[in-house]
Amino acid sequence: MFGFDIYNAYSIIPSLAIVAAMIVMSGLGMRFIRKEIAKDGAKAAAE
Repeated sequence: MFGFDIYNAYSIIPSLAIVAAMIVMSGLGMRFIRKEIAKDGAKAAAE
């Protein structure tokens, strides 16, 4: 019923690649935002 053939892969692989890229970019974005918040907090505490 769920056979795997090359035409099925042509459809699924780009979708999985996009989902994986979005997960990675979201993680990097959250890490960047956390660093910026910490930097901004340290700057505000110094003033």
